[in-house]
Amino acid sequence: MRGPARARRWSLALLATGLLLVLLALTLRTLERPVELTLAPDAIVPVAGHAFQIDLKRTLPWPWQPLSDHLGNPYRSALLLFEDGVQLGPPHAEFDAVQQIGHGYLHWGRLLIFASSDGSDPRANGRSYHARLSAGVAHALLLRLANGGTVLAVIGLAGWLWSARAKLAHAGWSGGRRLWRRLPDYGVAALIPSLLSGLALLLAPPLWNGSDSTIWLLWQLEWIPHHPPLYPFFMALVQSVFDQAPQILRTTQWVQHLLSILAITYLASAYRVRWQILLVAALAALGTSFNLFAHGFFTEGLANPLTLFFLGALLRLRRDGLTLGVATALGLTLLAASLSRHALLVLGALPVAYLILLALFSSNQRPRLFTILQAGALVVSVVAANGLITRYVVLQLDAQQTSILGRAGVYRLQEAYQQLPPGERDAWLATIAARTTDPAVRHALPVMAITENPWTGPHEAIRATPELYGHHPDALMNAAFKTFAFAPDPQTAAQWGRELQRALLGVGSPTYCPGQINCLLTATANSIDQVFPLDPRNHSVLLGTGAEFSQAAELYRALADTLWVRVLDDFLPLAPPQRLFLLVTSLILGLLAIALSRDGALAAMILTLWFGALLYALALTFITVVLPRYLSPIDILLWLGNGLSLVAILARGDATARPSLIDGPRAPSVPT
Repeated sequence: MRGPARARRWSLALLATGLLLVLLALTLRTLERPVELTLAPDAIVPVAGHAFQIDLKRTLPWPWQPLSDHLGNPYRSALLLFEDGVQLGPPHAEFDAVQQIGHGYLHWGRLLIFASSDGSDPRANGRSYHARLSAGVAHALLLRLANGGTVLAVIGLAGWLWSARAKLAHAGWSGGRRLWRRLPDYGVAALIPSLLSGLALLLAPPLWNGSDSTIWLLWQLEWIPHHPPLYPFFMALVQSVFDQAPQILRTTQWVQHLLSILAITYLASAYRVRWQILLVAALAALGTSFNLFAHGFFTEGLANPLTLFFLGALLRLRRDGLTLGVATALGLTLLAASLSRHALLVLGALPVAYLILLALFSSNQRPRLFTILQAGALVVSVVAANGLITRYVVLQLDAQQTSILGRAGVYRLQEAYQQLPPGERDAWLATIAARTTDPAVRHALPVMAITENPWTGPHEAIRATPELYGHHPDALMNAAFKTFAFAPDPQTAAQWGRELQRALLGVGSPTYCPGQINCLLTATANSIDQVFPLDPRNHSVLLGTGAEFSQAAELYRALADTLWVRVLDDFLPLAPPQRLFLLVTSLILGLLAIALSRDGALAAMILTLWFGALLYALALTFITVVLPRYLSPIDILLWLGNGLSLVAILARGDATARPSLIDGPRAPSVPT
C-alpha cells in the first residue's frame, strides 16, 4: 500500500506544481510598467516611401518587452510618439498610409514603423524622437511557464487517474450496466429530438445569422475572449479537417444536432416512466426551437445543448441529492455551458437556490446547511475555473484581455441619448460625464453617443481622436459605459427598464420576429440578400452552400410565411403581448402543479427554473443588448418548467407513476 500511496502523493504534487506555474504565468501577464525611450538615429532603418522603422524589442532589460499590436490584439499598444516634444499621430495607422503619405505610425510586433511630420528622413533632419509606451513580461517567458505547468499538471493528473484505475474501472462498469438497463428509456427520450433533427438535416436548408455566421468561416480564434473559447475552438477544429464551406457547414450541423439529441436524452431520462420521459423530451425540444439553432453557425448550437446537460444534472439533484456523481455532473456541465456563452454562468445559482427552497418547503429530511455550502463552493469553483481557462486561452493566443462590453453599451447610451429632446442632450451628456474624474472618459462619452454605426463607428472614432491617442478604445468604451450605466439618472434608469422589458417580454412585433422560427428564417433571408453582398470575402467563403446566391433569400421568406411556422411560433413568441400571455399561462400551470402535488421538491424545482429565467434576463440586461436568439435559454427554462408541471398534474393519483417524479429520496441526503 505504501507504494501506491506514495505514487498518489507525487501525482498530486506534480498536479499542484503545474497549476501553480500556470497561475504564476497568468499573474505575470497582468504586470505592466510605463517606459520612455529615445529613438537613436543610427537604430532607425528606412523601409519604403516615407516609412522608417526601429526594432524596440532589445531596448528593454529582461524580462520586459514593449506591449505592441498584433493580429490577435490590434489595439494593445499604448505607444505615443513625439517629435521634438510634439505628439505625432494617429497611432495604429495602416502601413500604406505611413509609407505613401507619411501619415501616423504603427507599433506592430517588435517594430515601430513611423514617418516624420513632414516626410523627411528622421535620421538626418536634426529632430529628436522619443516614445512613451507600456511594457509587459515577455510573452515567450509566459508561454514557457504556462506550457511547463501544463505538462506537469497533465502528468500529475494522469498519474492520479492511473493510481485510481481500479475504482474508476468499477465505476465505469457499474455505469455501463445502468446504461444498458436503461437503454429503452434513452431510446424513448431520444425519439422526438432525433426525429426533429433528422427532418432538419434531410429537408431544411441551412440557417444563417449575418456576419456572425461568416466570421466562423473567415476567423475563429480571433474572437476570443469576446466569444468564450468553446465555439471558436470547435469551429477551428472543423476547419482544420475540412477546407470547403459545404463540408464545414454539414459537419457543424451534424455535430450540433447530435449534441442536442444527447442533451435532451440526458435531461428527460432523469424520469423513469416512459410517458413522462417522452413529454419532458418533447417540451425540452420545443424550448430549443426544435433544435433549429443546431442547423447553422450559431453559438447557440453548442450553448443550448450544454445548458440542457446542466439542467439534466439539476433534475438529478432533485432525484438523488448532492451525491458525488451529481456534483460532478453539475460542475462539468455548468463549466462547459459557461465556456460557450458568458451569461450562462449565472445559472450556477440554481443548485444553491434549489437546495435553499427545498429546505423551506420540505417538512422532513431537510438538507443540512453543510450541503448548501457544498453546492455554493461547487459554483464558486466553476466560476474560478471558467476565469482561469479563459485567461489561459487568452495567454496562449496572446489575445486581447480587455473586455468589449462597452461596444454593447454604446447601443444603450445612444438609445438613452436619442430619447431626449435635442435641446437637452448636450446638458444630459455633460451631467453623465461629470460623474467621472477621467478626462479621457469624459471626452469619449460624446463620441460614443453621437457616432453612427454603434458596433464599429465609435470604436474607430475614438481611435482617430487626437486627445484619446494612447488609450485602448475598448477600455475607454468600457469605462464610459460604466459611468453611464451606474449614474443615478432618470434617463439611465428608463433605459435599464426598457432593456429588462425586452429580456422578459421579447423584442418582436407582428411584422418583425413574431416568433423564434420566423425570426431564424427571416434573419437568414436578410443575411443572404442584404448582409453577405456587402463584403466580397463573404461570397468566397460561402461558395457551395447556396447562400452565395441572393435569390435564395426568397425561399426562406416563403417558408417564414407558411402556416406551420405561424403555428410553431405561437409556442415561441417574441412579441410582448404574446410572450406575456405565455409567461402568465406558464406561471398559472406551475402554481397549479405545486398546489395539486403538495410536493416540496417539485415546488422548489419549478421556482428554481423561474428564478433561473429571471437571472438570465437580468444578465442580458446588464451585460449586452437583447437580441431574439439571446432569449433561447429563457425559452428552455420556461418549457422545462412547463414539462415538470404537466408531468406532476397528469401523474396525480397514479400510484405507479408518482414515485418516478423524484426517482429517489424526496430530499437530498448527506452527499456521498
